[in-house]
Amino acid sequence: MSASLKTADNTPISGLALGATGTGTSERATPETDAFRINLFRAAYELGINVFDTAELYGGGYSERLLGRAFSNCRESVFICTKFNPDNASATGIAQAIEGSLRRLGTDYIDLYQLHWPTPFVPFEEIWATISRLLAEGKIRFFGVGNCSYEELSDYEAISGGRIAAVELPFNVAEPETAKPFLSWADGAGKKIFAYSPLGQGRLCRALVKRPILSEIMEKHDVSENQIALAWVMSHHGVVPVFQTSSLNHLRENLAGTSILLSPKEIHDLESLYADPPQEISLSQVKLGPLDGRDGYSTCEEALENRFDWIPSPALLAERIRRGAQPSPLRLVKPENESGYYLDRYDFGGEMKKYWAWRLVFNENAKVLAHIFESQRNR
Repeated sequence: MSASLKTADNTPISGLALGATGTGTSERATPETDAFRINLFRAAYELGINVFDTAELYGGGYSERLLGRAFSNCRESVFICTKFNPDNASATGIAQAIEGSLRRLGTDYIDLYQLHWPTPFVPFEEIWATISRLLAEGKIRFFGVGNCSYEELSDYEAISGGRIAAVELPFNVAEPETAKPFLSWADGAGKKIFAYSPLGQGRLCRALVKRPILSEIMEKHDVSENQIALAWVMSHHGVVPVFQTSSLNHLRENLAGTSILLSPKEIHDLESLYADPPQEISLSQVKLGPLDGRDGYSTCEEALENRFDWIPSPALLAERIRRGAQPSPLRLVKPENESGYYLDRYDFGGEMKKYWAWRLVFNENAKVLAHIFESQRNR
């Protein structure tokens, strides 16, 4: 079934989406920070972006509130994607979650409603029964799933009769393996992959050694490394990068990258340039500890208790592994003059959850795949 994504006023969605994470919570907001975020969203729209990605998880729902305020006067011209937590995936939980999102967004419909993470604790048949009712009622226009495996997507498509309109996954030129199996799925029937972390959380360009091939491509197109990295993601049919920024200049720079058309050779050369296949390491080589004031768990018991209320919980991820799902490789840092590895700082909580999910399923000597990055960071 075709799921060609358009706004309510029938405008095709833009080739880039702006992520609305990082807004903070209402408790820490000020009139000045609110005005800055709202003006940034509106500037993105005026520059040609009409897709905005949020979730009930972001800022405890505050991200949704700010988006609702930004576009209250042009709601039908923007395509809002929001997501519900896996903890809310029951029939009652979804019903409550969507009413909360609708209220915060100040709207009576959501363009793309997504399950943020698959949950092994609720049969998808139960989730779909509720979602299909919301589709029929017009409270949601399309449904998607975030962070699923290709095998899970295949099951969801079979249960829903092919009505999964989109998936949201990490995808960038240095770490393409998670989303690659989905590319053929997105190649037909108007399906979309919303690719978060398209710049590797900023790591791609900061860590890149400028080699002749990259310099030649940049000079030919007169663009930056960021723009090239985004162009590589957009060169894959059906893929929409979801980027984040708090800078109007970066917003304009990223938008300029949408006009770049890479040749097949350039696409291949960039993939070869950035290629860094994940390595197999033992979990016992990973050193745990706080980072930048952020604490984590130090035992399996703490991970199961999940006192920080991380979503998804390590227990949920562990159960998915037991049922055959494979998380994306760990992101680790190899410090200078030290043995072992640290969890990557850019998504410390996310990597901590994946680490403990593996530990809950296997022992500390289990072999897992990991991307290894060099770093000068202080711990």
